[in-house]
Amino acid sequence: EQGAILKRLSLLEQSVAKERVAAEQRNEELLTRVARDRDRACDDVERLRRAEAEREEAEMKLREESRVQQQALDEERGRTRAFEMALEQARAELDVAQARQRIG
Repeated sequence: EQGAILKRLSLLEQSVAKERVAAEQRNEELLTRVARDRDRACDDVERLRRAEAEREEAEMKLREESRVQQQALDEERGRTRAFEMALEQARAELDVAQARQRIG
């Protein structure tokens, strides 16, 4: 009877040892998976940071380009207004010259 108990005890110890090895292996696999997922998440965060920086840079360039275009538009409007004023002055001078010609 004692031999049977010792044999059962030995089988139980072997079973526990096998289960411990299997549990340690599963734990290692989980740790590996967690580390890989963490690395991917860090890579994703870095890609997002770079994308955000690129977006901010593009927005800044667009604002600068818009400012330059607005400045060019304002300058063109100023030139157009100066041309219109010169044209009005020339017409007024022409009217005066024609009036003098009719009188004189």
